[in-house]
Amino acid sequence: MPRRLRFPVLALLFTLLAAGCSGGGEQLPEAPQLLNRSADAMAAVRTARFDLDVQGTVGGFSVQGAAAQVTREGQAAGTVTLDQGGQVSELEFVFTGGTLYLQGPTGGFREVPAALASSIYDPTLILNPQNGIPALLRGGTGAVTEAREEVGGVGAYRVRATFPGAVLSGLVPGLEQDTNGLVWIGVDEPRLVQARFLLPNGAATVRLSDFDAPANITAPQ
Repeated sequence: MPRRLRFPVLALLFTLLAAGCSGGGEQLPEAPQLLNRSADAMAAVRTARFDLDVQGTVGGFSVQGAAAQVTREGQAAGTVTLDQGGQVSELEFVFTGGTLYLQGPTGGFREVPAALASSIYDPTLILNPQNGIPALLRGGTGAVTEAREEVGGVGAYRVRATFPGAVLSGLVPGLEQDTNGLVWIGVDEPRLVQARFLLPNGAATVRLSDFDAPANITAPQ
């Protein structure tokens, strides 16, 4: 009898071990649900730090990077890096009350006409629930959850999708066509912590942090 039971028992143990190994990994959430949850979470964010890094060129725009605190009401303050004919310069800017103020390497702030603001950099729509990041996430198509990773010490799900150019232009100047990209959505708090979009000759990376930190953005004196 023991010999007759030996092989069925071993087969059963092998089956259980195999099932345990194959089922031990984390099951990743469905991408469309992740995008919608993140859109809802981002729609509730009132302030954030926004960092943009552009490798390559986008639609002839000279923006290479930007770092700013932005608010849902459309205020922003920070710096923007421009490539002007091969000469890289960093400008400080304040956007409040519908007016853009710029300060170059020398001199004080100067007011820029509203008609020219968007040709330099306009970050006022980033947290806008209707036209900013929440709309970008809801507009993602063909979404797939690829992995769980750490981004700046934050656990996040990496999601690949195609995002609408009409909304992307508010994040990456000059990027107006539908574009493939990756977004990283927080595991514990489903806010967008990073996004990367492919360009014809490079990539643009967006990072978000310091959610709902106090903001006191006023016009320069």
